[in-house]
Amino acid sequence: MSEERSPELRKQGAFLAVLTVLLVIPGLLAHGAWVVASFEAWEHGVELSELLGGVGNALIVAALGAGAVLLTLRRPAGRWMVVAGAVGALVVIVVEIVHLLVLIAHTEDGDTKGFLEMGLLFVCAALLGPILTLMCTLTASMGAWLRRGSPGPSEQ
Repeated sequence: MSEERSPELRKQGAFLAVLTVLLVIPGLLAHGAWVVASFEAWEHGVELSELLGGVGNALIVAALGAGAVLLTLRRPAGRWMVVAGAVGALVVIVVEIVHLLVLIAHTEDGDTKGFLEMGLLFVCAALLGPILTLMCTLTASMGAWLRRGSPGPSEQ
């Protein structure tokens, strides 16, 4: 890669890092709310799906939050933590989409079916956040920006 293009890549990487952190914030809020909702339902008894949902979303919140902080500090580990959190979020959202599709298929009440279809629309739109986060995080310019900022063994 030429030297004159390298600063441009680093500038793009810095912009993408800021954009990634801004994309992580709604994910933290959404998955954090799902964690709270899962744990609040435990007062009526713990179901396996609520346990898995609560713990899974708590792991996503931890990965996204810690990854965003490390990414802000230009640590390469932050990039991979954000990627892990975004992939986890994609898995959770796809599982929820499948769950809603099953509920819609087994619902005969028109009002309930319409409500579930609207929920499905919002959950499908929720896929956009993790996908954009992955696209920003996995670019070459983000890697160049992180490599430029992380101190080597002789600099520590």
